[in-house]
Amino acid sequence: MRTLLNTLNHLPARDLRQLTKLINNLAQSVERLAVDAEQREVQVKKTEQRDLRKSEKLMLQKLKLQRAIMTRYQAGYSIEHIATVLDYHPKTIARYIRKFQTDLTILKEIDHNVTRRKIELAKGMLKRGDRRDQVIRKLHISGYYVPLNPAA
Repeated sequence: MRTLLNTLNHLPARDLRQLTKLINNLAQSVERLAVDAEQREVQVKKTEQRDLRKSEKLMLQKLKLQRAIMTRYQAGYSIEHIATVLDYHPKTIARYIRKFQTDLTILKEIDHNVTRRKIELAKGMLKRGDRRDQVIRKLHISGYYVPLNPAA
């Protein structure tokens, strides 16, 4: 830095003025690039928010449809009745019901596996000497699943 300043100190005034103009032009160009980059970032964020809103709306519509179908189906209405009410073809409603029931079965199985694993962890923690209330709090599990007696 010092060498550069010494070199600049020995330049004539005309060269220094031209150098100042070049530096100012460069600074303005960099400033314009920074403003353009900020505008692009804002535009990208807006686009991402719009896309997210669209996907959220679609997901919400899907969940509303699922709820409408399954509540009517579990209430005992026929597939034809549900199709008429929701303005869908009966085959489409039947396909949705099969899919939703499969999803529910998978979720129940996952929940069962997680609960079973937590019970095993709870027994192990009790054997190591942890208190029952600590185990319940750490594992976020119902006290029903945690034995009173660690030997059990």
